[in-house]
Amino acid sequence: MGKPRRINIVSVAIVVFFVTGGYLAWKLIPPYLQANNVDTELAAAKNELGKIDTRTGDDSRVTAILEATRTKLREMGVDDPELELGLTRGAKKHTIYAKYKVKVHLVFGQSITLSFHRTITMEAGRL
Repeated sequence: MGKPRRINIVSVAIVVFFVTGGYLAWKLIPPYLQANNVDTELAAAKNELGKIDTRTGDDSRVTAILEATRTKLREMGVDDPELELGLTRGAKKHTIYAKYKVKVHLVFGQSITLSFHRTITMEAGRL
């Protein structure tokens, strides 16, 4: 029996697989971690919205809180020009949401666009 070769096609394929997986993880994990931070900011906005009473029909404070949250999201690195941040009111629950896209640039000019729709709900009686 002959000695096995040290480098063969299977070992090269395994190395390429792990290098590719590591590279994709390095590029794709940060946007998902950023999405977790977006959830934190939406929860902070929910807490601020829960402190005000808008039954009078004055939504100026709601708008101000959402604009402050938009500014915080921009500072965090959410640079989508089409960032949609809003509040939808329901009979039992209200939802604060952020819709945005992140473009991840890969090697050789390739890119992937990830779409995020993050939501936080709150009881309708609080707002």
